[in-house]
Parts: sequence; C-alpha cells; structure tokens
Amino acid sequence: MADRIGLDTTSERTLWRDRAIVEINRAVLYSFDSARVTITDHHSETLHRLAWLRTAPEEGTERPAFVAGGEADRRARKGAPACFPLVARTATARATGEPG
Repeated sequence: MADRIGLDTTSERTLWRDRAIVEINRAVLYSFDSARVTITDHHSETLHRLAWLRTAPEEGTERPAFVAGGEADRRARKGAPACFPLVARTATARATGEPG
C-alpha cells in the first residue's frame, strides 16, 4: 500500500509506516462517512473521555481515570462509550512488523 501511494519506504526514518496507517485510517473514515455510517476516531474518543472524567461522579462512586482491564475497567467505564485503552491506542503502536 505504501508503495502504491508513493511513500518512500527505503528507511524507517521517513516514517512511512505511520503515514501509511494514517492514510488507511482516513480511507476508512471516508468510506464510513460516504455510507452514512457512524464510526469514531481515537481523537474524538479521547476528548469525550476527558469531558466525561471532568463531570462529577455519581454520589457514592469512585471513578479512576485509567484502569487497565478486568472487572475494575468495567466498573470504571460505567457511562463511558468504549474501552478507552483500546480506542485511544496509537495507530502505529503495532505497525513495526514485530510479532506479538
């Protein structure tokens, strides 16, 4: 894909992987918009999450800012639209070609 859109893949220093993933994300968002289907992006979800965290929690409840998985995550997400660590992960976090 990177070659097809003319990215310089001769060196990792060109950040071609990052640029390719951004273009794929843009294409996905465009196709959803064209089909009039709702999809979110990690920037919008980050803003939504921050706004949600700034609201007062329900009386008698605690709301940790960021919890990594398990039952605590399900409790912390009460009222939140998504599992934040999964949505807000950087686009290129797994684009290095390394296994796992």
